[in-house]
Amino acid sequence: LARAYEQRDARVRYVRLDERRGMVAAWRTAFEQAAAVGTTYFAWGSDHDRWHPDWLATLVATLEGYPEVVLAYPITQRIDPAGATLDKPARQFETFGVADRRARWTFLSRCDSLAAGDMVYGLMRADALRRAGVFREVLCPDRLLIAELTLQGQIRRVPHVLWFRRQFPE
Repeated sequence: LARAYEQRDARVRYVRLDERRGMVAAWRTAFEQAAAVGTTYFAWGSDHDRWHPDWLATLVATLEGYPEVVLAYPITQRIDPAGATLDKPARQFETFGVADRRARWTFLSRCDSLAAGDMVYGLMRADALRRAGVFREVLCPDRLLIAELTLQGQIRRVPHVLWFRRQFPE
């Protein structure tokens, strides 16, 4: 399926790693491949989740409209393996409108509703992502990335459910 999309659209690239190297290595490779062709914005995708048809346009408009925002992400709706919605409230975090770097850092440090695992599936400015270190070989690389992006600029949560994260029981 991926190879068929690659043949139809020059913007799509299919890259297969020679061996299984883990999530961090795979995610770093995906970013490096995209950055090599000069991408402006970047997002990771997961094979088991769903995106609303307006996901990309909404997040691009957010980044285009607010140059101080380095990461835009939507409200997350959890779904079960069959796609039925789950009654799990979305954790919401944003620093939109907070221009002072120290104030953003303080807010992040004291926040108990940070959902880094959801936020890393948002749309990011590629240059900010590169400066933030992409994904590092550390415990909780998603939290470190969000912390680093907080230092780069503002994080905006758009007030719409545009991403459906599949939750598995195991």
